[in-house]
Amino acid sequence: MLKTLNKVMNKSGDWKPQHDPVAGQITKLHPSTLIPRAQELTMQISIALGQATERNTHNREEGHAICNRLQGFGLAHELDQTRELPLSNYCFRLSSQGIRLLKLLGEDVPNYDFYFNG
Repeated sequence: MLKTLNKVMNKSGDWKPQHDPVAGQITKLHPSTLIPRAQELTMQISIALGQATERNTHNREEGHAICNRLQGFGLAHELDQTRELPLSNYCFRLSSQGIRLLKLLGEDVPNYDFYFNG
């Protein structure tokens, strides 16, 4: 699941330079970059779980539960959005600990430097 979160929710170019009145020019990741990917995330997680997705009636709750467990371990964070059950999408992103774990496992992790050196 971490690999799927990395693939969908951590793409090169996600972090954008913005002006901050106190810090000056800083690079940030805004939630509006990630929230539109909720449907893609839900679909990719369902595929990773081996669910049939042809009619868009797959069980989204199983993927949501797994992402919640990742959140409990500090490896992911859920982004605030309104969800209607049972067919709604959900939106999680990797935490800095999830980013670090993927890097330690040898995965390609876009934006790694923004989390730790930015």
